Amino acid sequence: MLDVVLLKQTHIALAFFTIIFFAFRFLLNELSPHMIQHRFFKTAPHIIDTLLLATGVMLAWIYKVTPLDALWFLVKIVFIFLYIICGFIAMKSRSRNKRISSAVFGFLFISLAIYLAQQKPFW
Repeated sequence: MLDVVLLKQTHIALAFFTIIFFAFRFLLNELSPHMIQHRFFKTAPHIIDTLLLATGVMLAWIYKVTPLDALWFLVKIVFIFLYIICGFIAMKSRSRNKRISSAVFGFLFISLAIYLAQQKPFW
């Protein structure tokens, strides 16, 4: 049986890595756009995010939490979805203002998702 504490810690670490890596990639894209074209910067986020998703699904299955049963979980998923959309715009938009505002909103949405995961303010 997989240790639940280890799985939860792995999920938290992956969440930390995905946020830090997004911030690093965003800054690199702003300061040195040609560097972001390196293969590592194109594949690493997908690996990290896939592992993050897998650990999240496993935790939801172990704790028997579904978006239909726990409102905080549904809202968290919506915030994560909005974070992904903002991250995409922040990395792909041609407009500097759009990139910066999307990154700021992305960090806001992921911060709200983390708050919901930690506090579970409403069930």
